[in-house]
This record gives sequence, C-alpha cells and structure tokens, in this order.
Amino acid sequence: MFNYQGKVIDAHLHYGYDSVIAEHVIMEDMVYDDPDSVIRTLDNYGIQQCLLIPPDRILNPPRDVEYKLANDAIARAVAKHPKRIYGAIRLNPLFGEKFVWETIRYFSQEKNIHVIKMLARVDFYNPANLKVMAPVYEASIKFNMTILFHSGHPSRDLPTLQAYGAKHYPEVKVVIAHMGLHDFLQETILACKELPNLYADMSQAWPYDIKIFVHTVGADRLMFGTDGPFQSPRVERLKVEECNLSDNQLEMIFHKNAERVYGFESG
Repeated sequence: MFNYQGKVIDAHLHYGYDSVIAEHVIMEDMVYDDPDSVIRTLDNYGIQQCLLIPPDRILNPPRDVEYKLANDAIARAVAKHPKRIYGAIRLNPLFGEKFVWETIRYFSQEKNIHVIKMLARVDFYNPANLKVMAPVYEASIKFNMTILFHSGHPSRDLPTLQAYGAKHYPEVKVVIAHMGLHDFLQETILACKELPNLYADMSQAWPYDIKIFVHTVGADRLMFGTDGPFQSPRVERLKVEECNLSDNQLEMIFHKNAERVYGFESG
C-alpha cells in the first residue's frame, strides 16, 4: 500500500511502443492509437490523468518523418478523453520556421495540445542553436506551449544545452525529462536553480536524485512521471515516497506542478 493517497498525474507517458526497439515493456496492455487502452492502463495503476507523448522515434517501418501520423494519434486520444489525457506533440525543428509555426499553431489551436516533446539525439540538432530553436520558442510564446526535452544522453540531449534556450526565452516553461538521467543530475540542478522557468520530471531517476533535487531546488519544480510503458508506475511512485517528503511536497510532485506547468485541470 502506498503512503500517498492523493491525486496522481503521470507527466511522462509514451503512447505504446515499437517492438523492434523494445521487445518487452511493463505496461503491456496499452496499445498505440487505442485511446481506451490508455484509460484502462491509468485505472490499473491508480493514475487520474496523464501527459501522453508520441513514440520518440519515427514509426516502424521507417515513415512519418515529420511525426504527423504520431501527433494525430495523440490528438485523437485527447479528443476522446479530454479530461484525463493531455497531449504532447513531437517536433523536429530542422524542417524550418514555416513548418514549426504551422505545426504548433495547428495542434494548439485546432487540437487542444499545448506541450512539445523535443529529442535532439534522434532528430540530429543542437538544442542550444537558436537559429534552429528560435521559431520553436517564439511560437511557444505565441500559442502558450510548454517544451519538454528528453535529457540525459550526450552529446545533444544535455541540460546545459536545453537551459541555454530557456535562458533566452524566460516566458517559456521548459521541462528537463528524467532529471538528466542521473549522470547529469547536477547539470539539471544548476540549471533549475538559475532559471525559474525550468522544471524537471523524475521519470527513471534514482530516489537519491529525487531527494537531492527537492532539497536543493525545491519540490515545486519537480513532476512525477513513469516513462511508461517502459518503466513501472508502481516503482516510479515508490521512488518518490521513499524520499520522506512532506504531504505538501508530495502533492506538488504528484499533481500540483503538472497542473501549473502543463495546464491539467486541478482537483
């Protein structure tokens, strides 16, 4: 039995998986492009709401290089279960300024999606290159989008590179996923201490990482996430509970911060 009995938002849940990349996963019942399977999975783990994220890589066999098919699948899930599923789109900024602006406008204004997932290692760009990233930040300001960066893999997906853009665009909320995957925890901490518009999610982090981050940066800057279907929601939740945090800190991590950063319905 878990000690924390309040609301839980999973702020990092992938929409199914590619069996070529991950032959076995934990959340086996969640099926790509089946919104009802997401709800069944949430219910099974006692999670009230989630941020649903497209697969990180292009669909297999190789297609959908602009992530439109994957983003449309997210939009269908949000449309079917808008109270429980919030969506993130994948975006490759290398397709250029016009593409970036139109993609963000379309999914924000017409599909009720307000989060962008970026993964530089897969799409081969430097997140600190503002010639590439400026349209993403500027469109995010215009359409009130939050940017979620995969983080923790050199040489592209690093907190210092991600913080560079966040520093130049303080109006944009920027989230560092996985807290830098342990090896780059201290980079994440330094960046978040310097920049008030930076946040982190703890998916795949160690309990040690979570405790250190909360005590050095603050519980108001950290969100719960499972990185499902690859990781176990029960294990990820236990990591937070093992940190001996206050009820208020737990509430911030498990739901209040996601409500503030991603716009989830509060309650």
